[in-house]
Amino acid sequence: MRLMIIAGGMRHPSGSRRAADFVQQKVLENQIFDRIDLLDLGQTPLPLWDEGVWRGDEKWKKILDPLRKRMQAADAYVLVAPEYNGMASPALKNFTLFFDERITGHKPALVIAVTSEAHNGQYPVADLHAFGAKNTKWIYIPDHLIYRNIGQLITENLQMTDTLLRERTLFSLRELALYARALEQVRQNHTFRPEFKYAP
Repeated sequence: MRLMIIAGGMRHPSGSRRAADFVQQKVLENQIFDRIDLLDLGQTPLPLWDEGVWRGDEKWKKILDPLRKRMQAADAYVLVAPEYNGMASPALKNFTLFFDERITGHKPALVIAVTSEAHNGQYPVADLHAFGAKNTKWIYIPDHLIYRNIGQLITENLQMTDTLLRERTLFSLRELALYARALEQVRQNHTFRPEFKYAP
């Protein structure tokens, strides 16, 4: 099983990348997934979506073809979503515009919200759950995580200072793997219907 972790911050380095590195370390240590692919949107930002995506412009093909292959190879996703002005980051929201159910459909996703503050962090979760899955058709698992005070929560050597949250992270990642295995059967038996692609 392959996991893809998307660090949705717009800076590099960032708290989102630190959270993504921590998740990657825990997955590897506990052998939750066989393979991991990590994409940092702060390090490799995507241009803003434009209609050239639909036209198949060469510029977009060069950018998107390799990325779509990576996304399609994944069985599950972790979306590390920093809070920007009470919502998920523009980079992460832009990222979701490039994929439809043929690539990401019927695969589970775990949202991990990140904030440098001691409060909030819930808004990226609500934002993505409300708007991020209509066309991607990935399936948010019932669990989510909020990493507050990210600078103090995860140290530079990727140690989490909150023991309970560390255990809950492992629990959520194992739950994500269970959903990934269970949804394999759905993907194998699902028929893509283009006329329903943008149905509300």
